[in-house]
Amino acid sequence: MLSMAEALEIKKQAEDRLFSIPGVHTVGFGAKLASGRPVGEYAIIVQVARKKSKSELSPEELIPPEINGVKTDVVESPPRKVRFAALQGGDEIIPTHSRGGEVHSNDGTLGCVARSAAVNDTAPPDIILSCRHVLYQPDKSGNIGDEVTISSCSGCCHPTVARVLDGPPINPDIDAAIARLEPGTESKAQIHGVPVKGILDLLDPNLPEPIQLEVMSMTYKVYQYGKKSGFTRGVIASIHSTTTDPEHSGQIEVAPLDRDYFTQVGDSGSVVYNDNNQIVGLHWGGDPKPPRHSYANHITRVLSTLGSFPTGAIRIATNPPDMVYRVPGVRKLPPALERVHRDLVEAGCAGQYVQLYGKHREEIRWLFEHSRHFVSAWHRSNGPHMVRAMMDLVENRIGVLPEQLGGRTWRECVHRIAGALLFTGSEQVQSDVLRYISGVASLGGRSYPEISQLLRSMAIVQD
Repeated sequence: MLSMAEALEIKKQAEDRLFSIPGVHTVGFGAKLASGRPVGEYAIIVQVARKKSKSELSPEELIPPEINGVKTDVVESPPRKVRFAALQGGDEIIPTHSRGGEVHSNDGTLGCVARSAAVNDTAPPDIILSCRHVLYQPDKSGNIGDEVTISSCSGCCHPTVARVLDGPPINPDIDAAIARLEPGTESKAQIHGVPVKGILDLLDPNLPEPIQLEVMSMTYKVYQYGKKSGFTRGVIASIHSTTTDPEHSGQIEVAPLDRDYFTQVGDSGSVVYNDNNQIVGLHWGGDPKPPRHSYANHITRVLSTLGSFPTGAIRIATNPPDMVYRVPGVRKLPPALERVHRDLVEAGCAGQYVQLYGKHREEIRWLFEHSRHFVSAWHRSNGPHMVRAMMDLVENRIGVLPEQLGGRTWRECVHRIAGALLFTGSEQVQSDVLRYISGVASLGGRSYPEISQLLRSMAIVQD
């Protein structure tokens, strides 16, 4: 029998071949099952969106029962998504701040969506809640109006979903801040699928006796979903802790349950909630070494402090949990894209490229979420770096596009990504890939004016 290391190496070598099969979205390695029971040997576990009969598959699409001595298991399961379509608690957020001609950013966790005094309880949530050191940068250099973005489906560009509001609270014990949602942004009153049902003040002197007994016996369970750790469980260790670095008093202290941590770096801003889906705290930090307790502001103190700013009283959004809210209006284009659109309009070819984008937007989004073959080719061929370089060019951070990325030429990267689109895309996508690939492949080493001229000439040729 093959050793685990030998079988795992065979699995790694088979990944590209398996991901090239339509419908395959995950390739794992674990126990071989028969009738739901492990049989005592390793298997390559291939997850597909839908199992098909042999008559529906071509010979190239058949998954062999064994690969180089390692058996396979084909499992039907829905593909994973990078993030929810609607913004909600637990999502990664990336606040950005410009200073000295440079853009600085950090990431953290969106705690939950909320409503300011300006809206009623039936209107869409209009703000998001997170930590002060997340929204205002760790060095407190952030400003009102800074953009709050989220990772795109491709992981290479970040749409703006909110802008930082007001100043940091004057109460030094409260590490919290808010940002106003941008027009067109969708959100849910959930924490990674868990409906928010309200808040609970653990410092309330009239706290129900069963809860007081659980706190006293260190059995009161709480949960969080953070950017770094995902879903974790813990128990309340203290409801009024005072820390010296940083100096905060009256904090919730949480001990980990199941793991050796409740939170990690990157989880700042996540909310802590109980079995009744009530939010009790806003997490801001934790111990770097065992026992690795985590700390959170009491949610009632957070809301009280934030309510003293011009936005007025802050209310956590709770109803109805399954509704997708959409902030009225149309989302604005980022400044870089506004410049590109303006220049294309002046060149007389904006209509063609806007139409091209609109025609394929939904299919490309679907490929990013469902086609492991395309996503693999995109990342291995430096797709995110290519998009970032083009944004840097438009924003005058670089003078020309790089001719090489990650040891490959710009042309080679484009051709590898185009090959994946030709393999996985519809006939319409394939047709336009073949139509534009030559021009896109020649962008490496060109300046913004040169690329603008090239796009204009390509449009004229297509007309």
